[in-house]
This record gives sequence, C-alpha cells and structure tokens, in this order.
Amino acid sequence: MTIDTTSNVKRLAKFLGCPFTEEEEAKDAFQGIITLCSFENLSEIHKHGNLRDDLPNSLFFREGKVGDWRSHLTDDMSRVLDEITEEKFHDLGISF
Repeated sequence: MTIDTTSNVKRLAKFLGCPFTEEEEAKDAFQGIITLCSFENLSEIHKHGNLRDDLPNSLFFREGKVGDWRSHLTDDMSRVLDEITEEKFHDLGISF
C-alpha cells in the first residue's frame, strides 16, 4: 500500500463493493481517505485520548514501520498467515 497508494485505495474500494463514483474521482475524494488513514494522522489520534476508557489506543497501534510485524509474530504465525492469505486471495491477482 505504500507504493502507488492512490491506485491501491481505488482497488480496495472496488474490492469492498464501494467503488468511487465519477464525481468522487473528479473531486479526488480518495485523497481525503489517504490523508485520514496516513501514519501521521493516525499517530496524532494515538496520542490524544482513547476510543473507550477500558481500551487504550495503544492496543490498536504499532510502530507503523514496514516489516515491524516481525516483532509481533513468530515464524510459525507468519507461515500460517501466509497460507490463509494465499488461500483466500489467490483469485484476486494480488502478488505478495
């Protein structure tokens, strides 16, 4: 997602059954989504308050660095996740 973010957001919206309309495309609506979901924006949300009193925002956020998953998943967990991902998404033409 970090490479060609615009195209990936459009593909994701289409995959989710909510493709951008011509009007939304003309208004660059996807740019607002990219901004709202940026690491910079989400890290600000992380710093200020919690979604709920019993759930600190830190439960939902990590470093936001490519490859940081290695700090949280074992090799076995990674292998199982790769197998599930390949099984579920192989028909979508996505390469990993």
